Amino acid sequence: MIKYFTIQTISGSGLGDQLGTQFTRLYGLGKILGATYIYTPLVFNRSIKPVWYVLSEKIIFKIRYFLLFVFGQNIFTNALNVLLLRTEKIINSVQLRYNDFTLNDFLGISKLGETVISNKKIIDVGIDEFFDSSGDLSLSAYIRFIESKSQTHDESIVICLKWGANMWQLIPKIDKILNELLLRKEDLINTLFAEGFNHLHSEINREKANIVFHIRCGDSTKITLGNRSLIVYDKFLYQDESEMEQILSIDPDRVSIPPKEYLKIYDNIAKNWDLGKCNICIISDGYHLTYCNIMRNLLKRKCNVRLNKEEKKQLKLHIKEKNSVFDKFQKAELIIGESKQNLYKSILCLAGADLLIWGCGGFACNIHKLFSSTAKDSNIYKVSDLDVESLGKLKEKYNA
Repeated sequence: MIKYFTIQTISGSGLGDQLGTQFTRLYGLGKILGATYIYTPLVFNRSIKPVWYVLSEKIIFKIRYFLLFVFGQNIFTNALNVLLLRTEKIINSVQLRYNDFTLNDFLGISKLGETVISNKKIIDVGIDEFFDSSGDLSLSAYIRFIESKSQTHDESIVICLKWGANMWQLIPKIDKILNELLLRKEDLINTLFAEGFNHLHSEINREKANIVFHIRCGDSTKITLGNRSLIVYDKFLYQDESEMEQILSIDPDRVSIPPKEYLKIYDNIAKNWDLGKCNICIISDGYHLTYCNIMRNLLKRKCNVRLNKEEKKQLKLHIKEKNSVFDKFQKAELIIGESKQNLYKSILCLAGADLLIWGCGGFACNIHKLFSSTAKDSNIYKVSDLDVESLGKLKEKYNA
């Protein structure tokens, strides 16, 4: 019989994915064994980066800026960019060993289970093997699989349930066994995250209607240079959405909606709502990563994008202005750019949101669903789905 289990998520995944997709399901798969959860810190490498890493990013950014705008796109700058790419690879590999466990405490994860495992043997179990190959998805078959992997009757061992690289495609099978045992993902999220987080953080403002805009830019955005468009997706660069057909078929919301579209909604609220009865917050990762990725790609030898003099001039102006577009949201609290402090503030704002307006990516919706109080009757809208009539109804609802 398995008495204890712990969990290992993929540290390079986004925060919402690690908790809402991976941790929640692994926790459920541990509980159906009748086992007790043993807390081991989760690592959020993608969400929290050390100061030295941020500094190295800024230095490499300045070097690329100098190469592109002083020497242009040529064999010389291509060669130097290869060295920079190798340097980044080394820096990233070192950064993956960096562990900052304070986010576990902030989110309340460290209080979910027992913490004493020093005298217990840990056995890693990749459960993807069971769901990938087994035709029998019964509870008894699952328990037999786990016990066969433990290979011991020592009740002091801890089974470590690990999320594998191919687990996302197995989610329907995982949910099937959990749902049959009345362990719905939504109920697990409430038990694991929302209740504890809201108990920990009384500083969330609940006296006014909290309106939160999430504007994703960074690694999912489009900029225009005259007649040319540059689309950043992850670390890749495209010139047209037709080149992204396969990507957009999987994730149609991956290309971001520009801030000017959010500004239309914001201006309507600022003009017609009583701002004394609501708080407005703008959250965005900003454009720093956008221009990092653009310059990284433009300086590659195989890049088929060649900017002319006027386009380079416009790109330079875009970089100079960077995040100034957010200054137009004059009466809102701005949380712009990626940092540990901004992450914490963003989570608090998203958890307390009464009205969440988003356009791209899953961060905002995932965090809100994970940590929002279940007593809150909140509304989530994609910015492209909001119109004057919808805003009028929301104004009445929040008495603003």
